[in-house]
Amino acid sequence: MTRSASEVEARPFDCATCPKKIKKLRRCMEDRWDFTAEDSMIFPMQISKGGSLFSFCPAKATWDLESRHVFNLLMISTETGQLYRSGGIINQPEWFIELLSEFIPVYDKIKFTNKAQMILGDGKTQTKASSALKSRGR
Repeated sequence: MTRSASEVEARPFDCATCPKKIKKLRRCMEDRWDFTAEDSMIFPMQISKGGSLFSFCPAKATWDLESRHVFNLLMISTETGQLYRSGGIINQPEWFIELLSEFIPVYDKIKFTNKAQMILGDGKTQTKASSALKSRGR
């Protein structure tokens, strides 16, 4: 199985496999979500180059069961087109509409970027197709 360029460039944020040294640098075990450059030069931190900045180790977001549940709900709703409650958008809870309206554009952009990178490459390395065209003098 091949991985997209964004998956290769993204840093791992998995608490189960994170070395103790990295956990200490990322200050994961501290009950804070507001670290700045004054706390450590690694803050704010990114999951991938050009991505959103975080004032905490992004793996902390997976610690909260309710947050994970809402994320999964948004993901399933976006992929299937099904809403939280039966009926139209007017029948949905306000929190769901608000979160979904912010989630869908970001999720679509990430999916599009990943697909584009799989097809076009990341611009850093030549694909086999572009190498073949150059070797033919095009």
